[in-house]
Order: sequence, then C-alpha cells, then structure tokens
Amino acid sequence: MRTDRRRWVVAVVATLAYLVSFLDRLGWSGVATTAAHDFGLSVAALGVFTSLFFVGYLVSSLLGGFVVDRFGARRTLVAALVPLGVLTVGFGLVRSVAAGAVIQLLMGLAAGVDFAACMRLLAERFERVRRASATGVLMMASSGGVLVVGLVAVPLTGLGSWTWVFVVFGIVTLLVAVAVLVVVSDVRGSESERPAWRAAVPTLVRSPRWLLLALGGFGALWGTWGTTTWIQNLMVLGHGLSPSRAGLVVSAFGLGAVVAKPIIGAVCDRLGAARVVPMVVILALFTAGLLGFGFLTTPGAFLAAAPLLGVVAFGYSPLMNSMVTEVVPDGLVGAAAGLANGVWQVGSVLAPLAVGAVFAASGGSFPAVFATLAAGPLVAVPLCWLLARQDDPADVSGAASLTSAVMLAEGDVSPWARP
Repeated sequence: MRTDRRRWVVAVVATLAYLVSFLDRLGWSGVATTAAHDFGLSVAALGVFTSLFFVGYLVSSLLGGFVVDRFGARRTLVAALVPLGVLTVGFGLVRSVAAGAVIQLLMGLAAGVDFAACMRLLAERFERVRRASATGVLMMASSGGVLVVGLVAVPLTGLGSWTWVFVVFGIVTLLVAVAVLVVVSDVRGSESERPAWRAAVPTLVRSPRWLLLALGGFGALWGTWGTTTWIQNLMVLGHGLSPSRAGLVVSAFGLGAVVAKPIIGAVCDRLGAARVVPMVVILALFTAGLLGFGFLTTPGAFLAAAPLLGVVAFGYSPLMNSMVTEVVPDGLVGAAAGLANGVWQVGSVLAPLAVGAVFAASGGSFPAVFATLAAGPLVAVPLCWLLARQDDPADVSGAASLTSAVMLAEGDVSPWARP
C-alpha cells in the first residue's frame, strides 16, 4: 500500500473535486420551482432534468472506473471536470427543454467518473484500516453540496436570474480542475502490477461482499438522493413554505450530514475498522426517519428534524464506500468503485421519477412520498447485514492476471465485518 506525506492535501483536493460535481448536479434542485416557468415544465416534470443527469452519470460510472484504472486518477479527473464546468455554464444559458435535456445528460456523463477517480486517489494513499476516515472527508462533498446549494441558490437567483447559479458553479468547477492538475500527481505501479481490465468483472461478480454492497447501495441511494432531490420542492409545493425557508431546512439537512460523515468514518476506524453493524444501524434509522418526516407539517418541525435526517441519510456512506475499495485487490479499486456506483445510481435515477409520480397520484401526500423513499433503505438493511456472514477474503482466484503486488496482503486487510 502506497502512502504519501501529502496525502491529506490530496484528500482535500479530491473532496473539492467531488464537491463541485455535486454542486453542478444539485443546481437544478435549488432552482427548479423558479426556472420551471422558463422551460415550460409542469410540477410532475420537475425531476426530468435530474433523472437525465443521473442517466448520463450511470453510464459514465459503469465505464469510468476502467478508464481510471487504465489511465490514472489525476488525468481522468481533470479530463472530466473541464467539460463538466463548460457544460454547467452552458445549461444556465439555455431555455429550450431539448437543449437543457441534452446538456444535463452530457453533464452526467462528465461527472460520472469523479467517484471512481477520487476513491482511487484515496486508495493509493491510505491503508485499508484507515480508509474510512479519509472516505468520510471525501463524502462530505455530497452533503456539502446539499448545504451549499441550499445556502446560495436563492441569493444567486436574486442577482436577476437562476442562470447565475450555473454560471458560478461552472466557473468554480473549472478552477478546481486546475487545482487537481497542479496539486495532485498520479501514483502508478509498473505495468506488471496493473491487472488486465478483463479480470475486473469476473473478479467482482465472484465476490459476494462486493455484490451485497452494490445491491444494498441501490436501496440506500434510492432514499438518499430521492430525498435530496425532492425535499425542498416538496416542502414548497406540499406545505407552502417559501423557497428561502425551505432552503434553510435543506441546509440544516446537509449540515447534519457534513458533520456526521468524517466523525463516523474516524470512529469506526478507531474501533478497529468496524463497518457492517454501524452501517446497518444507520440505514435502519434512516428508514424510520423518512417515515417520521413524512408526518411533519410545520416549518419549525422540518427545521428541527432536518439535521437528524441528514445524519442518517448520509452517515452510512463513508462505511459503504470505503468497504467497496477494501473487498477487492488494489489494482481494481477504480473498476470496483465505478461499477458499484453505477448500480447505486440506478436508485438515484429511479427515485426522483417515482417520487414525482407518487406525489401527483396521491394528491401531494407527504406520508405517501416519504414511505416511497423509505422503501430503499428498508431493503438495504438485510442486504448489508448479510455482509457480516461473509468472512472469507475476497475471491480473486479467477483473476489470473493479478499479481501479488495487488493482492490483499494479510497485514493490510481491514477487519470490516467487526461490530
């Protein structure tokens, strides 16, 4: 396992890179009710742009991990951030539904490799038993994106148009691409240490732990991103909150997650790389929290509950994401992270559409919508619990091209199944 004296600097830059991809992704959720008139979209169709972004993100996630493993995390990350920044600015300038749809799809394609690239940057620099701590910092980006969008979308829109949200986010994305180019360097092994890409899929599908993480993450992200995408609009449309008041609630939701992630990752590493039991407990609390949130009705109740919901909506992520890189050989970290993220994003693609359909069909029923969201983490709980029954090392016997340099060394295996 390679380490780097500047590894925490790299972790911070990777977090910024992941953050801007979330700002670009979540920008629409922050302005949808304002911008819908310019596009001529109905309430039921507000999630269309988000879902198109996720479709592109899904395709790119599935393939991007192989690119990361082949060409290196730094090079791939810069090549993704530059077009993402340009496209984000472009989306703010269009008013055609067709043009907006195409740009959102392309934005998703550009952003989809970010997760695999960032996870490989961490895996190259942090040993497994300390990786949840670094992943907790990286995962602050997703909830941090929610927090930032909730805080700045309305003020930027107040400059005269919602266009400013995407122009500013796009420019910041380009600046972060420059930071990655300047600060980060690839950590590369010799050609003999790099497994053939053809070994990735057979190795992963023979790993029951990776498969359980992929399926469990589908349900978890169904709840997380379905909630994140719709929570602000649901409060505006369903309970008459002003956009600024709803944005404050969303910011509180994001703040709870931002605080929780690094703490949960660090504590679990300190406890001996505990992963499974804390993750299952958080997912169960997430299920209960969604069901309870659906019965709230007042701005004060939403604001009080939002930080707690944010903790459980995102708190499992440093554990789940670090485990994806811990159950595979180091040479396949990019592919494992990218493919798992691709499976997870199916939940992210389907959840906004499902919520929109349920909201319309139920006449705006809050309990019905949040019960729909809770179904995802409810399914994830037993799948993730089964991880505790998988005690054997990752099955890499069929990956003949993998060398001992990338196999799971005995002293570097995270005892992730400990409670």
